[in-house]
Amino acid sequence: MNNAWHLAVDFGTSNTAAAHQSPMGREISALALTHRSNIMPSAVFLDAPHGTHAANDEDPTLLNGDSALARGRRDPSRLLLSPKRYIDHDEVQLAGRSLPLTKVVGSVLATVLRSGKAQHANQDPETVTLTHPEAWSAHSVEQLKRSAIAAGVQEQKIRVLSEPRAAAIHYASQQSVQAGSHVAVFDFGGGTLDIAVLRAKQDGNFEVVAAKGDNSLGGRTIDNLLYRWVLNQLEHDDPDLADYVRSAPITTVHALESSIREAKEILSDTSSATISVSTPHGETDLLITRDEFNNVIEQSIMRGVELTRAALTQAGVDSTNTPIYMTGGSSRIPFVQDRLGEIGTVMTLDDPKTVVSRGALAATLRGFTGDAPIQGSRGQGAARQNVPGPRTTGQPPRPNGIAAGAGAAGAAGAGAAGAAGAGAAGAAGAGAAGAAGAVGYGTGAASAASRPSPSTQSFNNQPQTSAFVPSSGNAYGASSFSGASASSSAKPKKSNTPVIVTAALAVLAVVVAIGFVVSNTGGDNGGSGGNGGDDGGNPPFTEANPYTPSTTPYESDMYKTVVSLIPEIKDYTPSGFYNRLTSCNTKPSSPAFASAAYTDVNVNMYSCLPDYNSLGDHNDDFVYSNFRYVASGDDAQKVYDHGKNSGGEIETLQEAGNGWPEITYHPGKDFDRSGTTVWYPDHKLIVLSANNQEETKEDAIEMLKFYGLMPQN
Repeated sequence: MNNAWHLAVDFGTSNTAAAHQSPMGREISALALTHRSNIMPSAVFLDAPHGTHAANDEDPTLLNGDSALARGRRDPSRLLLSPKRYIDHDEVQLAGRSLPLTKVVGSVLATVLRSGKAQHANQDPETVTLTHPEAWSAHSVEQLKRSAIAAGVQEQKIRVLSEPRAAAIHYASQQSVQAGSHVAVFDFGGGTLDIAVLRAKQDGNFEVVAAKGDNSLGGRTIDNLLYRWVLNQLEHDDPDLADYVRSAPITTVHALESSIREAKEILSDTSSATISVSTPHGETDLLITRDEFNNVIEQSIMRGVELTRAALTQAGVDSTNTPIYMTGGSSRIPFVQDRLGEIGTVMTLDDPKTVVSRGALAATLRGFTGDAPIQGSRGQGAARQNVPGPRTTGQPPRPNGIAAGAGAAGAAGAGAAGAAGAGAAGAAGAGAAGAAGAVGYGTGAASAASRPSPSTQSFNNQPQTSAFVPSSGNAYGASSFSGASASSSAKPKKSNTPVIVTAALAVLAVVVAIGFVVSNTGGDNGGSGGNGGDDGGNPPFTEANPYTPSTTPYESDMYKTVVSLIPEIKDYTPSGFYNRLTSCNTKPSSPAFASAAYTDVNVNMYSCLPDYNSLGDHNDDFVYSNFRYVASGDDAQKVYDHGKNSGGEIETLQEAGNGWPEITYHPGKDFDRSGTTVWYPDHKLIVLSANNQEETKEDAIEMLKFYGLMPQN
């Protein structure tokens, strides 16, 4: 058909972009999604056209983009700003209603599809290519595809491609990239940061050889830092106005947030900008210079720089000869480009917000993407849609002979649902269950400790199952995303070896766990940090699920593990806690994102983040509610005393004793986040969390138990 056309959609955390072949010519161009822009907010608003008491079983009316944001300002309970963050959930809650995730995400994709069809005589596209983060699991990619089907796209028309591959293909089409050379993609979007190093292939395609990321670092992180800067400025100049802003009506807050975003964008082009604080009593303008802005965001940006350096090191490439391609709206910030320029050559060719979608369409037209059947369809067996796979950042190369073109391009850890359900084989009480889960998928007995480090992966091939036995180069199970041409004879035969190995690992896990319990339970005071025989009502300290990282964490002059900074922490805190905090800034700073109880504390603390992959099934839930700030000694005592005397509401979740810390909970108020304080009085160690605004006390308790800081029952 002469008027056939193709569509590519970059469904983002904050914004969504798309590309098509322009109707007048056949060149690839960004698709206009609004009257003013080529991007649209990914936000979704649940409308109530029949009144607020409409029946729950009615088909919901969902608004998207700017319309969703406008309605959400009046009724935030019906607004979902970032549906992408819930991609592994089956349902999301809006205004007390449970909505299928595929319907919510599908509404965004449907809006994009309507915009495209309107420019192509209302004709459906021949293909729809969907992009996704490199680290997404097979389950996440499947959810995205199911959402496209819910939006009205036929399954056989769906293609998928990882975002860094799409970006690399776009940039390669703009300039010459020799086969065998490497490029890095720095994708700094509204909600996340993703970094990948890719190798160019002879046919113009790319394969990912290393990947890093931070799902808590994005444009909104910068907005939050600027919001805190505004409050600090007001506190110094006009404390009454600062108090008003902290508890201001939602309209005032939205106006301030809009002014902050505008100032952030202006600072990319000029040396200063003004942030306006509007109140019913007047307007106050705050001048911020680019240097001040850089100081505010420096710590977060350097986290991204260090992740980039780690990815380049992991890939084994020379950073001076590896161009760094910038994508995502936040990559426009000059300070980001300047700091990245210290480790490599930064390349910014055009609009970074639409690079991924245009590259995805170019990849489709060149045959670099294939159809990706939904799990359970086309005779592939029942879909395991309720079991999310782990978010690994890389996989070993596939053996030759696996059919290419299956199209789950870039879904790291594809088919890993079984491994996620298995859990770590080393966990006492969970080891046997984890082993059974691994055997159930017929892929061998791979424990968390035996998980390989990221290495070369060609995403033209079918994704393999996640479990990997290092001693066997071809120990891969059949892909649940196999293409239509794949035959059943390609599946490896099951053997008894995985069962025997798995059973042995399970038994060993129980023995090790029992030994750990015995060694940590001794004397009448019960474990380390006995608190003088006062048990605080707690049982003796034991760690139900000891945790050991599968690889040595990356460290630099700027970022180290919490154990490297406070070695004695290993003597009395759970391994499930200290082994997960792998990235702490070596330069202590003010706890900017702690709860309101610590807003004005004049003590610098180590700012830490956990290894995302160490969170397992909780990686989505806990990535924003982790123990961000750590201090020891007299500084810790000062922070603890400040929180106790802050005057805010404090609820004690656990008394110190028998080796357990004191834990208090600070409920959120107005727009302040709730927070959790962990205090070891005998050792003068304090750890502060900054919970997500939607999280409850029960969510905080679940997190504490996961880290081993509270008894499991």
